Amino acid sequence: MSTKASPADSSPAADAARRPRRLLPLLVYSLLALVVAGSALGIAHFTRRLEEATTENNKRINLAGRQRALSQRMTKALLAYERDLRAGADPAAALAELQKISGLFHVVLRGFETGGSVPGADGKDFDMPAAQDPEEQRVIREALSLWLPLQERLSDIVQGGAAPEAVATTVEAFRARNVAIFDFMNELTNRTEFTARAQIAAAANPRTALISVAVLAVFLIPGFHLGDRARRARLRAEKALHQLESAHSALSTQSTALAAAKAETDRIMDTVQEGLLLIDSKFIIGPSHSRELAAIFRQEHLAGMNLLHLLQRLLSEKMFNTTRDYFDLLFDNEQRERSVLKVNPLVDIEVSFPDPAGGFIHRYLGFSFRRILEEGRVSRVFVAVRDITAQIELEKRLREAERVKERQLEILLGIMHVDQDELVHFAEIVEQELDAINQSLRAEDFAVASPEQQEKLRARLNQVFRSVHNIKGNAVYLRLDYFQKAAEAFETRLSELLARPKLGGEDFLAIVVAQAGLRADLGDLIELRSKLVGMRSAGSSPAPADAGAASPASSALADGLRQLARDIADDLGKPAEIQLDDYALHVVAHGRQELVRDTLIQLVRNAIAHGVEPPAERAASGKPPVARLDLERIRHRALSAGLLPADAPEPAPAELARCIFAPGFSTRDQADAHSGRGQGMDIVKTRVVDEAGGRIEVRSAPGRFCEFALYLPEIPEPALV
Repeated sequence: MSTKASPADSSPAADAARRPRRLLPLLVYSLLALVVAGSALGIAHFTRRLEEATTENNKRINLAGRQRALSQRMTKALLAYERDLRAGADPAAALAELQKISGLFHVVLRGFETGGSVPGADGKDFDMPAAQDPEEQRVIREALSLWLPLQERLSDIVQGGAAPEAVATTVEAFRARNVAIFDFMNELTNRTEFTARAQIAAAANPRTALISVAVLAVFLIPGFHLGDRARRARLRAEKALHQLESAHSALSTQSTALAAAKAETDRIMDTVQEGLLLIDSKFIIGPSHSRELAAIFRQEHLAGMNLLHLLQRLLSEKMFNTTRDYFDLLFDNEQRERSVLKVNPLVDIEVSFPDPAGGFIHRYLGFSFRRILEEGRVSRVFVAVRDITAQIELEKRLREAERVKERQLEILLGIMHVDQDELVHFAEIVEQELDAINQSLRAEDFAVASPEQQEKLRARLNQVFRSVHNIKGNAVYLRLDYFQKAAEAFETRLSELLARPKLGGEDFLAIVVAQAGLRADLGDLIELRSKLVGMRSAGSSPAPADAGAASPASSALADGLRQLARDIADDLGKPAEIQLDDYALHVVAHGRQELVRDTLIQLVRNAIAHGVEPPAERAASGKPPVARLDLERIRHRALSAGLLPADAPEPAPAELARCIFAPGFSTRDQADAHSGRGQGMDIVKTRVVDEAGGRIEVRSAPGRFCEFALYLPEIPEPALV
């Protein structure tokens, strides 16, 4: 017999078996509800973090953008302050603006570096966190390295302790670093935006994952509450994105404001009185420069031009090569800027601009340079150019005035020991000789370049040489060292010209200049003598002259010749003395006194320089200090100078003696203050023979003596009317 179970088994065992199956869905739904709830909590948490990060980053982005604008406003305020100082206006408003902006800029920049409370863009304090991004930290450090030195200088200005020179230096420093600071602030803004997006993405990714889990749970668990919450979370995310877009729009607005600030800076650049520009490593002028630069270089459209090529047309070849080397140094990262700036060759240089009317316009320019570094390397150089022509010309005038004073003082000290009558006579001699030089330099004689003309030019040079040598002889006689040196320098120029194989009219320009210099010295001499006479007391009257004694003029000449002999003997180290008959000088006719004076001066100088042997040689010969005429040496010098034909028979002593009177003839190998020019005896011959119509006799015995006898015709008495 079989037994069947009922399909609707309601036994306690069956109920116990079905109970787990009924609890499983509840358990699953409970777990899903917990997942949804946990996901919701996670979404809420990350949403709050996202909102906080978005708000915080928006404020940091706004502050970074504001820093760019503040750097431009600082420059504008500083330039306005300098302009008010120069114009004599009240700079208080500009100073207050400068203080406010620089303080705000400094506090915010420090806030980016170390964190802390800073004034926000909305006027409320904002607790800014310190920058954590390594790239942000690098940008902030480099910006601070440029800003802190400027901030110290601004502190001095704001506190009122800065001199105008310090203000100008601060302005130059701002001009040199403003662009770099602006670039760093722009880079900081971009980097802040980048880190903000990274932080938002870091907060949004976990939230998105939780949303996905919650959505999946929603598909499994009926209900709209969790779905609505997910929707609200999505809306909040969209709001955050919208806020980012709004921040970007605000940055665009700030960029527009920066453009307006740049336009304001450009207007300032149009009024600054210096040429300001930037050049790159290829020396190309940047697109922005001051308007004054075009005025200085007399050329428009300078942007994009090569500054070195521009200077090449204005400088000499040597100066251009130096400038090119210096430009290379400016961009050499191995060279320290301070060392490079110390060797600036363009502090003051002369440039030549073509003159539309013909010729050139000469100006003086002054250049200063400052390097601009990017990532530790020189990327650009800031250049300031000034037209300093007026300053240089003033310095030249001051130096010339100083030279005139020194020259007049030297002349004054040199004439104080000279008798006034002798000084007047010397001035007359110089005047006569300068007139003779001027007569020898007539322009019409230099027009034709022919062999005959060459001889004529050389003859003219010898005439000038005689005049200058006579001036020097009288200067030596009176111990007027200044005029002796001036005449020696003049003779050196003449000797250089006579040594040239060919002469032209332009060669005489140096003579004209030297003559003008001597004439200016003569003017100073006459003026100083007049002042000296006025200063001296005229209380005592001169003692009456003894009728039987030599005249004062002849005594002065004798004393002067003796002093001249002693001076020359001391200079040459040749013991010598001169014996004079003072009465013989006294009986010289009045019209011959100047001729005798000039002749005796030249003979005394020539005798000691050429006729007296060195002391050791004379001591070896057992002779006292007397003169000697060396005919053999004269013969050799005459042959080498072409005064005697090389194939001519042995010349007579008289013929050799005549050679010593030839222009430029000297037995000395080197010229000195007393001999070697070959003009002294030429002057004697010209004055005695050519001008006075006299004659000269020379008698000598080698090793014993040399005697010159001068014969002058009598001066006819003036006819009585």
